[in-house]
Amino acid sequence: MAGTSRKVDLNELWHGTGNQIDFKVTSRESTEELQSRLRHQEAEAKHQRTKDWYAFLAGLISLAGVGGVCLWIAAGPHSSPDDKKWATGILTSIVTLWAGYLAGKSQGSR
Repeated sequence: MAGTSRKVDLNELWHGTGNQIDFKVTSRESTEELQSRLRHQEAEAKHQRTKDWYAFLAGLISLAGVGGVCLWIAAGPHSSPDDKKWATGILTSIVTLWAGYLAGKSQGSR
């Protein structure tokens, strides 16, 4: 029967063999509280996605800028051999980074 109370002897439960006791006290959320919490979580998730997008975009622009400068130095006729060497090393790192990113992305989509 729903709503009937039942007396439980905790000593008997505690000292019984093979018994495990878990106590959980919860209060039910009202509909307004539930909707408010869900709206808050949705807003937080949207904000986090926006922050992640801007961070990705800033990194991409920075990487493109550094890559462009290194490409200009590596391919420039007036660059010294030492400058071309470090610019080529950085370009190699950028290409490796993108290859790793794309390979990881293709692995994650399976």
